[in-house]
Amino acid sequence: MSSHEDSIDSKEVKVEDPVAVADEQALSQYTFTETKKILRRNLDSNIVSYVKTINTGKSTNILKQLHMTTDQYGYLSTVFTCTFLAFEVPSNLILKWSTPRLHFCRIIFFWSVAACCHAAATNKGGLYAARAFLGVFEAGLFPGILVQMTFWYRPDELAIRMAMINVLGQFSNILDALIAYGLAYIDGRHGLSGWQWAFIIVGCIGFVLTGIIFLFLPDYPDSPQGHRQFLTPQEGKFIVDRLPPTSPRQSDANFNWDDVKAACKDPLLYGFSLIMLCQQTGIAGYTFWLPSIIAGYGFTTTTNAQLLNIPPAAIYIISALGFAWISDHTFKIPRPVYMLVSLVVLIGTFIGLTVCRNNAGLLTLILLTAIPYAIYQTMIYPWRSQSTKGSAYASFAFAFQNSVGQIASIFAAQIFQSKYAPRYTIPYIVCIIFFALALLAVLFTWYFSHDIEKENRRQAKERRLVGKVDNIVVV
Repeated sequence: MSSHEDSIDSKEVKVEDPVAVADEQALSQYTFTETKKILRRNLDSNIVSYVKTINTGKSTNILKQLHMTTDQYGYLSTVFTCTFLAFEVPSNLILKWSTPRLHFCRIIFFWSVAACCHAAATNKGGLYAARAFLGVFEAGLFPGILVQMTFWYRPDELAIRMAMINVLGQFSNILDALIAYGLAYIDGRHGLSGWQWAFIIVGCIGFVLTGIIFLFLPDYPDSPQGHRQFLTPQEGKFIVDRLPPTSPRQSDANFNWDDVKAACKDPLLYGFSLIMLCQQTGIAGYTFWLPSIIAGYGFTTTTNAQLLNIPPAAIYIISALGFAWISDHTFKIPRPVYMLVSLVVLIGTFIGLTVCRNNAGLLTLILLTAIPYAIYQTMIYPWRSQSTKGSAYASFAFAFQNSVGQIASIFAAQIFQSKYAPRYTIPYIVCIIFFALALLAVLFTWYFSHDIEKENRRQAKERRLVGKVDNIVVV
């Protein structure tokens, strides 16, 4: 770094060759410290797992009211996923055309309508239908969030922010557990069972969120200030100019077939998709049935057992934020290494779940499982974002990858059939096999992205070092 120490007479130091994308005058307006301040300013699918355990054994339990068996209830995940898969990629491809704000408003509003409709079901057919529509309307939500974040942040800045998205998902688990716990005590009010109230409440929360997004969510860093923008025009231009040349931008075409074709020819698309499919097959059924698994340990009443779902979510939150911060601030360890280690640890914890016969030990293993799962979720999308090329490529790649991963939800819930309860030895073994396959998929994908990932870490390390030492913005 002696060349940086010898003479730096401007606020810009180039550590890569970005094909003349950045406006040097805009970049030179902000110091490294000011940049961090600007970036800091950018800062239900679960409820169905919980309602099954509300008022277990009573006539108002959802299984009794809708005349369903436990295995039939597991098909809710399958029905949701089938329609979700059909609409995931098309939904995400129109994000740029509709703008992120309207994209998310559309999804969350109609999702809320479908969630409330669950409460009107009088038989399993009605519940399946509501679940199918929920899959249609939710398609494009998560990959849309990932795509919009790439309009704002560099790949080496995404881990902590994507971790915060996953953390909000875990907060929803905590909220769902609390709702399920509380609704057991108002069961029957106004002629509605506790499970019906659960769907109505989460739907109403969605309506409120739709209004907040419509009023306040900015689309892009350089959106006009009249469009809910909280950055000045200079700050917005600066955020865009500091992005890598391959990052999505507002100036990109709304849709580009060439980008989609390029994504389809990229082996990384299939590598990351395979990682998602194998890992999700190993974890999706487990997470879907986790409230029932914990309740089956018999520590307390079924109602109070809902609260035991909170510690795993809390551990996930702490782990995700902690390792995301480490990943975004230290650059010696490649993100694929984090993922490989997390999969090895997952295999270990699931081996423990397979052989352990002590309920306290099983609950401890469930708590420990949250740590590697959080690490995996935190690392995969920032790693993937390093190799996206434009908004259409990113929209298609994130949606396709997420769709392939969600294929697991069609059958993963059926792996944990009731005949294996309460120990689920065979399902845990199946999960271990797919974690091992995911590990091989990570190695395959790392082989094709090794140079990109290494160069990204090198640039990020140098940018941070120069910024901290000299307080200058680097490109």
